[in-house]
This record gives sequence, C-alpha cells and structure tokens, in this order.
Amino acid sequence: MAYDLIRNDEEIYHLINYGIEGVQYEVKDGKRVQPEGYDETRDSFYSNFWGGRVDKFEIPSINTWDQIEETLYAEYDKIKKPYPYGQFVFDKTPVEAELTAITQVTGEMGPAITYGKAGDPAKAVEEFRNKLKTAGYEKVLAELQRQLDEFKALMEG
Repeated sequence: MAYDLIRNDEEIYHLINYGIEGVQYEVKDGKRVQPEGYDETRDSFYSNFWGGRVDKFEIPSINTWDQIEETLYAEYDKIKKPYPYGQFVFDKTPVEAELTAITQVTGEMGPAITYGKAGDPAKAVEEFRNKLKTAGYEKVLAELQRQLDEFKALMEG
C-alpha cells in the first residue's frame, strides 16, 4: 500500500523524490528550483527513485535543457526499436528445485568470491561453476531458452 501511494499520489511522490516544497525545492514557471535561502548543509536532500519513476509527476529541473524533447528525444525516436521481451514472464515451475539449489550455491560461494575472500580466484570460480552445473544451471538455462523461443514464436505469429 505504501508503494502504491508513493507511485500514485502526486504529493507523496514529490515528497519522496524532491523533499519538502519550500525547503528543498520550489516550482517556478513549471521548473524545479532551489528556494531562496537554500543552504546545502542544512537543506540538502537526495533520492534515487528511478525504479519507481512516474513521468507524469516529474518536475523538470531548472537545469534541464529546454530543447531535450524536440531534439534529443525526437532524434532517438527515429532510431529506437521496440523491446520485444518486456512482456515475457519466466515460469520457474519446471526448474524450481534447480533454482533453489543454484540460490544455495550462490549464497554459499558468491560473497567470498565477490569480496576476494575465496582464496585462489581462478580455482574458486571454477569450483563455483562446477557447483552451479551440479545444481542444475544447464537445465535452467535450457528451460529459459525454451520459454523465450516459445514466446518469440507467439510474438511473431
């Protein structure tokens, strides 16, 4: 419910993204600016909410180029291609056990390898790959490819 409010209530969205209006920002001529008397050490606010971005609630910054829509975005629109796999949802049911085993291997070995605490890195990665293979990585990969191929055939058909 909280996430729904953050994404769908304009006032809350602005609070999460920009802070308190009049303290962290003001809107002048449709642009977001720092208020008079803004003090970076006292009033600074930062949020990184790209994953929940809602374009209709965005307030462009005074620092945003006025011609971005007509130039950069228009140029991009001429060459962009639709992403065909945006609606694909992987059905993990056929490989549930393998995914559980892969998760266990990753949890067991991943952090040590990531942080350089696994000893000889070449040996650790080789052992990691072998354990993933034993856990069923190849089966999961094949199932994913099968489902993607099936999805692609439906999209083209």
